[in-house]
Amino acid sequence: MQEIDSITIAWLVQELAPKLEGSFVNKIQELEKNYLKIKLHSKEGSLDLIISPQALWVSSYKLQALQNPKGFAGFLKKHLYNKRVLKAWQKGLDRVAVLEFEKHYLVCEFFDDGNVILCDKEWKILQPFHRGEWKDRKLAKGEAYKFPQNLTEQKMKELEKRLEREKKPGGLMEGIDELLSTKLGKNAEEAKQESNTERKKAKLSYSLKEQEKAREKFEQTVKESQKKAELLYQYSAEVQELLAAIKEGKAKGFSEKEIESKILEAKKQGKLGARLVKEIKLKEKKLVLEIE
Repeated sequence: MQEIDSITIAWLVQELAPKLEGSFVNKIQELEKNYLKIKLHSKEGSLDLIISPQALWVSSYKLQALQNPKGFAGFLKKHLYNKRVLKAWQKGLDRVAVLEFEKHYLVCEFFDDGNVILCDKEWKILQPFHRGEWKDRKLAKGEAYKFPQNLTEQKMKELEKRLEREKKPGGLMEGIDELLSTKLGKNAEEAKQESNTERKKAKLSYSLKEQEKAREKFEQTVKESQKKAELLYQYSAEVQELLAAIKEGKAKGFSEKEIESKILEAKKQGKLGARLVKEIKLKEKKLVLEIE
C-alpha cells in the first residue's frame, strides 16, 4: 500500500479545515478498497469528502458506492446524519486526522491498513471500521480510544522543522485526488467527465434555489413595507397632530424633557396622536409609534 507522509496529511488538513468546518453530513457510503465517501452540504455547495486508508480529501470524481456494503457507513449515518462538522484537526504531526462534531469524534488513521473510528465525546469507541488489538491499545466497541504513539519526540521535532521549512506544493488536493481516486472502478477520465456534469447540475440547482429564496424574501419585505405605509396613512392625521405639538412646544421655548413629559401625560389621558407614542427621546431624535 502506498503511504502518504505526515507533512502531506498536515497540508491536506490545513486545506480541508475551512471547507469542512460548518458543513453538514448528508450521506455516507462505503466504496471499494475500504474507502468511505461522506457527502457534505457547505456554503460552497455539495462536497464529496473521501477517507481512504492513506489520506482524506475532497474529490472531483464520481466514485461509485459498493452494492453490498459492510454496514459501517450505515452505522456512521445513524449517528452523524445532518450533524455539523465543528472542527477538523490533526493529532500532532502523526498520520491521524479528527473530524469533530457536537457529540462525536470521527478519527481517521492513515498508517498500516488505515482505519476510521467513531467515538463519543468521552473518547469511548462506539464502532471502529476495523477491529484491532496491540500491546498498548485496543480498537473495539466500548474500549477507550487511545491515539497511537508512532512518533518519538525527536521525530516530532524533525517533522515540525520540515513543516516550517517546506512550502505546500500547488494543486496538492487535486494531485491526491487523481492519485487515489483513480484506483477505484471506472476509467479516470470518464469518471471525471461524469462528475463535472453532476457538479454543474448541482451548482445550477443550488443557484436557482438561492434565487428563489431571495425573491421570496424580497416579496415579504415589500408586503411588510406596504402594510407599514397603509398604517401610517390610516393614522396620518394623528401623526401630523403629534409632530405639530412637538414643533409648537419647541417654538414656545419648552425643553426637550418638558415636551416629552407633556406628550407622555397626554398619552395617559388618551389624547389623539399622543396615544400612539411608545417611546420618545427628542435628544436622540427618536420617536417610536405603536400602531396596530
